[in-house]
Amino acid sequence: MRHQVIEFTPITQLVIEHRLHRLVSFCCSTSTCATLPAGVEAGHYRPRLSALVGLLGSWLMHAGRDRAALGVCRQ
Repeated sequence: MRHQVIEFTPITQLVIEHRLHRLVSFCCSTSTCATLPAGVEAGHYRPRLSALVGLLGSWLMHAGRDRAALGVCRQ
């Protein structure tokens, strides 16, 4: 006889912040902003986060699912 118990490892987020400084020239009243470094995507969400949001969104919207199972509903 087999008995398996499955658990997820704790989910942690990794946030990488890039600060783009704005340069203002007072002599000619122009403003320029820095660009993102090479290799940095312009979007905010990486592939794993997008997949998780899509999976949970479709699961919650499926008819008959109990949203309270994930603690989403306020009661």
